[in-house]
Amino acid sequence: MESVTYSPGENDPNEAGWSSDQDSFDDAIWIRASYGVIAGLGILGNALVIFTIARVKALQNLTNFFIACLAATDFITSIFLIPLNMGNYIYQHLSRVVERCR
Repeated sequence: MESVTYSPGENDPNEAGWSSDQDSFDDAIWIRASYGVIAGLGILGNALVIFTIARVKALQNLTNFFIACLAATDFITSIFLIPLNMGNYIYQHLSRVVERCR
């Protein structure tokens, strides 16, 4: 929740007596951008690993099959869980904004 304080003796809420925590909004932008970059890199990198192991016959052995399975689970995580987690963060942030507007 954003901390808003009022200095006693000030009559106008638009003057310097009110202080608002703008850093939480800036942090929210960086967190959303980080989630997007992590999801994008996870999807791209793991897709390349899966594609390479599937296409190159010399890489198709038991060890690389295990690596491909790990890449597939990380790929699925990047597609489903990271965006859901980001959506949950955005929902919580927006619910706090709506509470402040009331």
